[in-house]
Amino acid sequence: MKKNIRINLLIVLLSMIMTPNILQAQANVDSILKSSKTFFTSSNKYGRNDSVGKYYDIRGIKIYVEVYGQGEPLLLIHGNGGSIRRSSPLIYEFQNKYKVIAVDCRNYGKSIDKGDSLSDEMIADDISELLIKMNINSVYVLGMSSGANSALWLAAKYPNQVMKAVINGANLTSSAETIGVYWNMHHKNILDSINSIQNKTEKDKIELKIIKREYNNMTLEDLHKIQAPSLIISGDYDTIKPSHSLQIFENIKKSYLYIQPASGHLISWIYKDEFVKKIDHFFSTPYKQFTEKDKSDMNQ
Repeated sequence: MKKNIRINLLIVLLSMIMTPNILQAQANVDSILKSSKTFFTSSNKYGRNDSVGKYYDIRGIKIYVEVYGQGEPLLLIHGNGGSIRRSSPLIYEFQNKYKVIAVDCRNYGKSIDKGDSLSDEMIADDISELLIKMNINSVYVLGMSSGANSALWLAAKYPNQVMKAVINGANLTSSAETIGVYWNMHHKNILDSINSIQNKTEKDKIELKIIKREYNNMTLEDLHKIQAPSLIISGDYDTIKPSHSLQIFENIKKSYLYIQPASGHLISWIYKDEFVKKIDHFFSTPYKQFTEKDKSDMNQ
């Protein structure tokens, strides 16, 4: 368990390398350590709670789901490499007001997938069928990182199933213009290295499937299909360029944009309290479509 805490702290530190406010960053690191001890201990049952956990047969595999709380349904979609366990702090915060639906997406956590393909769109298709199996007509959606990509696909392909969507750290592609030169080359190097292995082990195949997922292929035309009010969130020093988050915002008709100051990719961890408040406000407040007159009035 201590190993998990160290790994999560390392990820947080890496995301802060470019953060300009060092004192704030240190305060956030201290907060992360404290929350890690709370949510990554043996007493934390999120992701392994037999009393609420259930498997659903979805498109050839068994998808593991845990449900907490009552109220409007709120679906959490974790990112690449994540699981219900990684969503623990958010489940804890939202379960007192919402019916939180936490999912181990295919290939993660308890949702074992032995197939050789994986994509953000595939996960969205899984979730659409899952909601039908669970007799849930529509949900609020919170997607993080690659999970935000799946949330975009869900809202675009199945508009009747999404009431509102929070999109945290999404990327339509893995081009250098989207995620920067470093991460673009990093992804390509991993992909090329694994592809060059002639006799791949099972571990190699899993790693190949995961890195291939990073190559999302969503278009602006896909975004135009989204009808649900959406809140687009990213950090000013995010792996995802703020200009790309702006592009996503500009191509969803009913959307707001929030850029978190002094933050990398892990906003939901580093600024958890503020993150939760903004999302709750977005879900509980009617969407306002700003007119040209509204824009003019606000600038006076």
